Amino acid sequence: MDIPLLIRLFELVREDVKTDQDLHDLVERILSVKNLGILTMDQYDKIASEYTGQTAELESIKKLAGIK
Repeated sequence: MDIPLLIRLFELVREDVKTDQDLHDLVERILSVKNLGILTMDQYDKIASEYTGQTAELESIKKLAGIK
């Protein structure tokens, strides 16, 4: 995981993660993308989708359309 993603995830946990279960869910999403290599901000929306209001499907559509 690169430093910008790590800092952003710390911010997410500090501001939005309210329960132990939320934290476990977040870690599970991180683990689900760990095989992509070094995780960067490119994976942030997929990891934080529950808190950003975006789903992985929406992220894929945006990527295909060239929208960030």
